[in-house]
Amino acid sequence: MEYNLDYFINKFEKIPEKLWLCGQFSDEYGEQRCALGHCGFRVGKEKTLEGDSLLNLTNLNIAKVNDGYENYLHYGSTPKQRVVNYLKSLR
Repeated sequence: MEYNLDYFINKFEKIPEKLWLCGQFSDEYGEQRCALGHCGFRVGKEKTLEGDSLLNLTNLNIAKVNDGYENYLHYGSTPKQRVVNYLKSLR
């Protein structure tokens, strides 16, 4: 599996808005997740190749993008919008 920009853009575009969150990998029910959470990252568990690939592609910025840090707010008003638009800008 090649984890490139197109892979992540396609993956994240398919995930409904209601399943995204900020500030943590997943909610208490494991339903809502951040970008890294959707790639298998969990608190207290090992990282995943998919998540590490996303971090590398985004120069470690994906959590800041997802969570809407000030420098990334112009990519969208929701975590999904920000992540997808940010990834598209890296093309």
